[in-house]
Amino acid sequence: MFDLAYLLGYASPIPTPWYHGVRVSEATELLIVLTLFLGVLAAVYFIQRWIGDY
Repeated sequence: MFDLAYLLGYASPIPTPWYHGVRVSEATELLIVLTLFLGVLAAVYFIQRWIGDY
């Protein structure tokens, strides 16, 4: 099976400017992007419900 702790803890050799210079693994980056995407979808849904535009 997959060792998810190893995947999330593995630091990428590619420095990214996103996380203030912190090197994160590709799995962690994907998890962050997916979480942000779902958060945006939820925010849009609730804002549309709030203004009454389903």
